[in-house]
Amino acid sequence: MGFILKNIAIIGAGKIGQSIIKGLLSNHFVDTKHLYATTHEEVSAKEVAERYGIEASTNNLKAVENADIVLVTVKPYNMDEVLKEIAPSLKKESLIISSAAGYSIASIASFLSTGHKIVRMMPNTPVAIQAGVIGFTPNEALSPDEVALTKELLSEMGLVEQVTEAQLDTITGVSGSSPTLVYMFIEAMADAACQQGLPRQQALALVAQTVAGSAQMVIETHNHPEQLKDDVCSPAGTSIECVRVAEDKGLRSAVIEAVIAACQKAKS
Repeated sequence: MGFILKNIAIIGAGKIGQSIIKGLLSNHFVDTKHLYATTHEEVSAKEVAERYGIEASTNNLKAVENADIVLVTVKPYNMDEVLKEIAPSLKKESLIISSAAGYSIASIASFLSTGHKIVRMMPNTPVAIQAGVIGFTPNEALSPDEVALTKELLSEMGLVEQVTEAQLDTITGVSGSSPTLVYMFIEAMADAACQQGLPRQQALALVAQTVAGSAQMVIETHNHPEQLKDDVCSPAGTSIECVRVAEDKGLRSAVIEAVIAACQKAKS
């Protein structure tokens, strides 16, 4: 993908905001001189500036006044305040991209001038290593070329899917929140390995690669996970015993219910 000569402002460079910064800079898709970030406090702004070699401050108005693309990555409960603050300083032709879960395009538009270009997206933290998942939906003000540019921009950080706004709540639960389940799963497997005698760091490395490799098998073979599971299980072997106990303890149900709960929370 080509280099993008756009001024980009990241409003609220917390965990997700910094993950996006890392993703944008990793392939030099955006030059540091075209990237500006803000945080709530001077100390954290200085840390962001030093860490990524970009301009950063606590001044949201300065950040957006020359920005072609404004990524608002603050928490949903801060959105009203931030949008009210930056709206008068936004360029009319700027593109506003929000990562706030459950905060609708209509809510964003209520603070902006009529016809403003708005995109809602839901990234997850692996965007920091270009391995993220991002769902996005644009409003009607974006042209097909602008939608394509948005997808190109976001694709620098991982797999990107355009979905309806209603489907973003599902993306929030399935991809935005569920890395927590994966990390818990890795931690639990490593705990078991440690209990059985492996050193902690070795256990974590082995388990993380096992999970990564298994996920890659699903992606590259296009086989259903059930088929891949059955391929591992031998009659009366260790793998089918592992499956038996996991089913008995409710692993599958717990995962399903946890993801549904996250989706429902995003809708509330």
